Parts: sequence; structure tokens; C-alpha cells
Amino acid sequence: MNSTPQYSTLESTSQKGATSESVRMLLGLGAMPVLLDIYQVGPWATPDEFGAGAASIFADYIFAEGIMVDARNGKRFVNELASRRERSEAEMKCVDQQGKPVMPFGFCSEKTTVNRPGFKASFREGTVKKFDTVEALAKFYGAPLEPLKQQIAEWNKMVAAGKDELFGRPLDRRVELKAPFYAMRFWPKLHYCMGGIGINDQAQVISTKTCKPIPRLYAAGEITGGVHGLDRLGSCSSTDCLAMGRIAGRSVAANL
Repeated sequence: MNSTPQYSTLESTSQKGATSESVRMLLGLGAMPVLLDIYQVGPWATPDEFGAGAASIFADYIFAEGIMVDARNGKRFVNELASRRERSEAEMKCVDQQGKPVMPFGFCSEKTTVNRPGFKASFREGTVKKFDTVEALAKFYGAPLEPLKQQIAEWNKMVAAGKDELFGRPLDRRVELKAPFYAMRFWPKLHYCMGGIGINDQAQVISTKTCKPIPRLYAAGEITGGVHGLDRLGSCSSTDCLAMGRIAGRSVAANL
């Protein structure tokens, strides 16, 4: 039995209005589909908020200055700054014998929360929680206490030495883990579909039947596929829309 849940079981970070009508319409017009089965997954997502909210923003600081542990054993299980895919796949292996998720949790010290984006909102909403002791932290998430204590002690030794001996995580900013702790649960969510409609360098939509541009039909931005390939750098959706949108506008103007 495959112990990793299928990607089809994951929630999405998209807002409720993102329901793919435009893609489906273009496919109906004969537009060529490109990489529609390839998704990027967000390991910083949490099941305790809709989509990707304030907690997903603060999660990056937990990954940078705190640790994420498997609730089943209280131990770290991945480099918290590894690629999105590596972290997501590691998180999805945190399941019980029936294959049901046992969601990992991440936590940091109070020092990490100071003036950090997303913290105040996620703490106010209860997505990020405060624990005054390691005992309270372990009890809330159902983790074994002694292994969790040991993991914190081991982590603090590595922070002092400036080297992550388990996973090779960079320790550019060394923050010791100590109470009170601020924690949240993690579980991946589908974040970005790499695919969409095929276009050429003039933003013309390509036909499935002819492999040539469909007359007077243009596309730009996230509705298109293949611009980034099988993966993408974060934060380029806006530039994708702007760059190809300007090219599409010029192409339309030139063919009026």
C-alpha cells in the first residue's frame, strides 16, 4: 500500500472564485493543453485556515528559525528549508497505519515572532498557538514528551555549533528554541498549476489540431502553460502577467 496520500486529496490555496472557466472555454475552442497535470505544492500550508492566509506567511519564519517535527515521534524529518516538493512529500508521509494524515507541526521561540509578517493575524485567528511549556506543546499535538524534549535539546546544540548535522539546513540566523513556543500544524496544499493553454512567443494561442496559432486568440499569465516549465520560482505570477500581457497587447494591436 502506498503510504503517501494522493495529490487529489489535497486542498488548494486558491480563492473560491478560481474555478477554471476560462481554461475550459479555451480547450473547447481547440486550444492546446500544456502541462495541465503538473502542480506545485505548498509545504507551508495549514489545514487550520482557508487557502493560504496569514499563517502560511508566518510559516516561513518558523521554517527559518524554528523546527518542524513529526507528531508521531517528536522528531524532525526533513530540512525545513528544502524545496517545496521535498518538504511537501516528506509531510505527506506523516500518516498512520491506515494511511490517514498525522499532521506534523512546527514551532519557534518568541524571538521569532517579533515584527514578523503574518504573525499577529494568525495568532489572533488561533491558527498559530502559544505554549508556555514543552509539556503543553507535546500534549496539544499528541507528540511523545521525552523525544520532543530531546529533539529541542539536540537542535539547540546544533544552533550553538552553527551546523545542522541531520539535514544540512543553513543556519544563517541562529535562534535557540525555548519557551514560550509558538506553533502551527502543517499539511501541503495545491498551490500553482504549471499548466494551461499553449502559446507562442507572440502570446498567440496554439491550436491542438493544426499546431498553429488560432486567429485572433491571445492569452497571457497563469492561464498559459509551459512558460515556467515543470517548476517555477515563487512570486513571478505578476511579472508573468505583465510581461506576456504587454506582448499580447502589442500582438493584438499589430493584427487589427
